Amino acid sequence: MELLIIGSDGASPRLLNYYLQKGRMPSLQSFLETPETEMKPMASRFAGNDVPHTGPAWTSIYTGLRAEQHGVTEEGWVEGRISLSPHFENTVFSRLMDDGLTVGSFTMPITYPAQVGNDSSWMLSGYPSSELTDRLLSPAEKQPALPDDYSNLQAKHLLAEDGPKPPEKWVESERRKVNDVLPCLATGDEDVLFYGTQITDVMGHRARYRPFLLNGALNLACEKTNDLLGTVIQPPRVGSIVWTKEMRTAYETLDWVFGKLIEKYQPEDVLLVSDHGFQLIGADHAFLGVSAATSGIERPESILEVKRVILDRFGIDEHQESTTIDRPQDELDEEDEDVMGQLEALGYR
Repeated sequence: MELLIIGSDGASPRLLNYYLQKGRMPSLQSFLETPETEMKPMASRFAGNDVPHTGPAWTSIYTGLRAEQHGVTEEGWVEGRISLSPHFENTVFSRLMDDGLTVGSFTMPITYPAQVGNDSSWMLSGYPSSELTDRLLSPAEKQPALPDDYSNLQAKHLLAEDGPKPPEKWVESERRKVNDVLPCLATGDEDVLFYGTQITDVMGHRARYRPFLLNGALNLACEKTNDLLGTVIQPPRVGSIVWTKEMRTAYETLDWVFGKLIEKYQPEDVLLVSDHGFQLIGADHAFLGVSAATSGIERPESILEVKRVILDRFGIDEHQESTTIDRPQDELDEEDEDVMGQLEALGYR
């Protein structure tokens, strides 16, 4: 395998560095000790929003376009009309396949419905997919290879009405995906393998920063003081999601996935990317994600550079015209309706 790309939704450079310093991520630590391997923050982009969203950010990663250009400006995997179909011919997946490379894409975010551009490649959709439809996997003929309980490993099963299920359930799902599901699809002949995980994002939304009571007491004290004296004292931030079980578990699992995939596939080069980071108080996304790369591939400093550096790794002209997949409008409308149904099933519409 020439290139392994791991996409970790919501992985934050500050959290990664903290867990590295605490010895919680031995696989990534070993990786970073390789000469000329580099990991640093990677800038996200947004279009009129206070924080980066998953849909626009991952679409920018795949296309190299700003949100205003590709048209996905406000929505994410938990809401909105997100589909890979209108963008596929402009993505890094299509360009790699058009150049004759064999590509495997495993649960990368915002890749529904799954599409491929040559006979040797395959794609298993990431969220918002949640059912075993005939558009979850391309080519569809591979679907019988999936475990019978694959639906239980997807977001619909793991996102309960009162919030995400406990970290242990997400860890179990991630391990099943690596150990049981991925081997059903990957042949070992892939030139490029994409692997996507959402555990760092979901646990970021689930975690409550600690020490919670101390933060609440400080906020209340400042509020009362400001009311009494007419001041505008801001409370110090002493809490952080970095100390929570959810976040520690998420990043340890990311490290396990990272090490397991490198050990299994022995890629010549590795690229780790995230679409955005997380605020340390757990309130919302942050503008800086992370990227890490081996010496054989340039490390992107912005989500807008990811497509280019992947294509550069193979000497492919980013601006070369891609082959457009001609698909009837009624088929696209049906896919759009199906995506909306998936999102409603997740409980976010």
